[in-house]
Amino acid sequence: MKKRIAIITLVLGLIVVAWGIHVNLRDKAAIGIIGGADGPTAIFISKDADVDFNEMKEESVGKEWTTQEIAELFKIKADADCTLVTCTGMFDFAYDRVGVILYTDSKEGYIHVAFMGAEGNMQHCGVEAELADSPEFTYWGNGEVTFKVCSKDGTSYTQKISFSVDEERVNFVSEAIED
Repeated sequence: MKKRIAIITLVLGLIVVAWGIHVNLRDKAAIGIIGGADGPTAIFISKDADVDFNEMKEESVGKEWTTQEIAELFKIKADADCTLVTCTGMFDFAYDRVGVILYTDSKEGYIHVAFMGAEGNMQHCGVEAELADSPEFTYWGNGEVTFKVCSKDGTSYTQKISFSVDEERVNFVSEAIED
């Protein structure tokens, strides 16, 4: 009797997959778990379900960090001279980073952007300018962030900073965009 129920369930599952009904990530993971009990069936089902292993990797890299969690980790790791302005999560986990922070350093007088990993390791880039009243700090994905600043002569512009890691080297590209 149990085998009949299992076969009927399998056939119904294959029909659902054959009709192209969307199978979400949790269902795909469940198919993988079935593989421990019945490998060939799970391989057949997962092949038809078009499992996106990159999507599964992104979810396993880490949870989506809240701004509060990023701010708390920054406060633990930052120097006493640093003042947090704002922060946001890196929704795409570019270069294994979870958040990006906009802060000022009273000792240097610069605006800084820090790209932070889950353990609190940060790569910093400084900009010699003043923050605009409303910095509009935005993370665009793939290590790119923008925010509003004012130069010493009062000119307002958007500062774009791109972050990347190439093997062992950290790279920053800074670009001023006129408003």
